[in-house]
Amino acid sequence: MKKRRLIALAAAAVMAASSLAGCGGSQTSSTTAAGSTAETAAASSNAVSPDAKSTDQTLGGGIAVGSSDGEAVKGGTLVVSMPSSPRTLDPKAYSTMYENHIMYNVLDTLFVWDKDYKEVIPSLATDYTVSDDGLTYTINLRDDVYFQKGKFQDGRKMTADDVVYSLERSKEESTTDRICRDFFDYCEATSPTQVVIHMKSVAGPFISQLAGIGNAILPKEEVEGWGEDFGSHIVGTGAFTLEEIVTDEKVTLKKNENYWGTEPNVDGIEFRIISDSNQAINAVQTGEVDIAMYLQGEAIKRAQDADLLLQAPSSAVTYVRFNMQNGPTANADVRKALTMAVDIDSMVAEGSPAISEDGRSVMDSLLCKEAMKIAAECGVPVMAHCEDIDLMDGGVANDDEYIRKQGLRGISNAVEDIIAVRDVMLAGETGAHLHLCHCSTKESVDMVREARKAGVSISAEVCPHHFTLCSDDIVKGDTNYKMNPPLRTKEDLEALRQGLKDDVFDVISTDHAPHALTEKQESFKKAPFGIVGLETSVALTITELVDTEIITPMQMAEKMSYNPAKILHLDKKGSLAPGMDADVVVIDPEAEYVIDPKEFVSKGKNTPFGGKKVKGKVMATVCGGKIVYEAE
Repeated sequence: MKKRRLIALAAAAVMAASSLAGCGGSQTSSTTAAGSTAETAAASSNAVSPDAKSTDQTLGGGIAVGSSDGEAVKGGTLVVSMPSSPRTLDPKAYSTMYENHIMYNVLDTLFVWDKDYKEVIPSLATDYTVSDDGLTYTINLRDDVYFQKGKFQDGRKMTADDVVYSLERSKEESTTDRICRDFFDYCEATSPTQVVIHMKSVAGPFISQLAGIGNAILPKEEVEGWGEDFGSHIVGTGAFTLEEIVTDEKVTLKKNENYWGTEPNVDGIEFRIISDSNQAINAVQTGEVDIAMYLQGEAIKRAQDADLLLQAPSSAVTYVRFNMQNGPTANADVRKALTMAVDIDSMVAEGSPAISEDGRSVMDSLLCKEAMKIAAECGVPVMAHCEDIDLMDGGVANDDEYIRKQGLRGISNAVEDIIAVRDVMLAGETGAHLHLCHCSTKESVDMVREARKAGVSISAEVCPHHFTLCSDDIVKGDTNYKMNPPLRTKEDLEALRQGLKDDVFDVISTDHAPHALTEKQESFKKAPFGIVGLETSVALTITELVDTEIITPMQMAEKMSYNPAKILHLDKKGSLAPGMDADVVVIDPEAEYVIDPKEFVSKGKNTPFGGKKVKGKVMATVCGGKIVYEAE
């Protein structure tokens, strides 16, 4: 008898989503904790006066630190925990606040916000004037600023040419509009210490835009010398130099000995990657970490109870817009009720791992943008089912000749792709992590790949029915083939498979949507979208992807367990490591059988895979250390 191999996968929770709502507009940094020991040292501020950087200490991004007696401690390394590694530190492509905190200590901008976030003041600039028509900015520069030594230059003086290069680069290459490119025309160096910026039209917030780290001043030699790798080797004029990046472990900075401003009080900063908020708090309390950023869940309350939470001013304003003209929210009482009912801070603190539009895309792009800002502030991903509701137009299946011959309306790839493009762009602009749910089109492969190259924080998934079936497989009149997104073309299917093989797609999900038999007995036009996904996901993945060597067993484990847990910051899920939750699925990858909906444990039986021969059977499911399912 052939010996069977058993595979054990750590089970990750289903990709969950909470309601879309606001994260609060408090000035309190409620997700940051700092130790109270005398070893906690103060780092140099990014708020400056025209003549020197302020000694009121903040760590880039406005996180206040200090010793227990109120006096700064000289020397040593400030250790700061954050939950995720930076994807890139290139100002043109960064997408998260994690990167922002690091870059503000290595790079400088022409202007910065003061320490109270009340006004923008000069930094690398000394002063500026604006023409009467608001179209010409004349900016004078400091003449005592030197770049950090790098591979392609030896610490030369910064000049106006560097400002012109950096701002033009931001205009032409940044992944988001970090310089008011619709208003910005061009800039020129009129002397080594003076830049003149010409605008197409008046832009009120332009100077505050120049305070953003996306418009940091960079040496051309280093940017072009490193090329696409500059994001891992940034060089600027800041108080600290980038020493080392160890992915998923740490980023270390060293004091810039040739810094133009006030000398930092510490010799270095170590950004230590600690994904588990409770572990971060433990590290603060034991003195291993001085500051813990972006806490979640019960860790926030632990920090609060231990009097470790810090308060710092913020320039962010977070809000949700209501339609005051049409629909239920035109009623003031409805708006009031909704406002009183939502407390996203508490929801996140209690464990809500994400926000989502719950399968119906937010068509108001401004509202979607504000929601992503909320998600970025709360440190949770945005789960997006991409669908242009207007373009759906009553569609029931893929828009091709087959469906049109039946007198039914189709759903084109554009229905999904248009919203996906919008959401990717908004994620890049807001710094939110975007998760694209159940991608179905060939365009989505290139979209995710290019977004990731551009520094957008993005993940994406594919469902087994989309990498197994195409529109040619639809049995006429069988509503078990009706799903949303619909089954696409053979070309789309092959592109999705290649995307899974190349790890463009991080997750294999189910889009589990059971329906009663009577619902699916309606006509193709009237029947609801959706199929049972949980029952067949393992077998279809092994049969269609693993056995055909499109993906490896390890890739399967990552996409069905480890990656979902990581995306949702479920720190106790997705791994078989000691100390993790005992959630395990035991699989026999060699077991062959024919799918029979009558044998489903699920009450829903609506599947197009009845009668399909497959390999790979779930033998047991363990939840919380208890066996909750065993195959007969």
